[in-house]
Amino acid sequence: MKHILSFTLNGLPVDVLVTPTETLLEAQRWRLAMFASDGWYWEEPTRPETKQVLRCAARAAQLVDGLAGAHLERRLLEDLALVISPIRGVNGAAIYREALAEVGRSQA
Repeated sequence: MKHILSFTLNGLPVDVLVTPTETLLEAQRWRLAMFASDGWYWEEPTRPETKQVLRCAARAAQLVDGLAGAHLERRLLEDLALVISPIRGVNGAAIYREALAEVGRSQA
């Protein structure tokens, strides 16, 4: 069983036919990237480093949600809503949406 994995390459949309195993491996790659220590080192969650790891988390969650319908992105947003920026006063869910919007993406 194969399905379509969609992404952007050099600003152009690309669709590739992949197996579920390939999708899970791709999700794992993004999951590992979301744990980059520079993204979580700072106390201010609106920094560019944190936004980058949030984009990685988004991609991992969206891939698994598309494959298994696990609602990981929804649960991620619920958890992030508990984080408050000490400088800007916005919650983590808003920072997540902002991070995705900066690269022309949105939550699924």
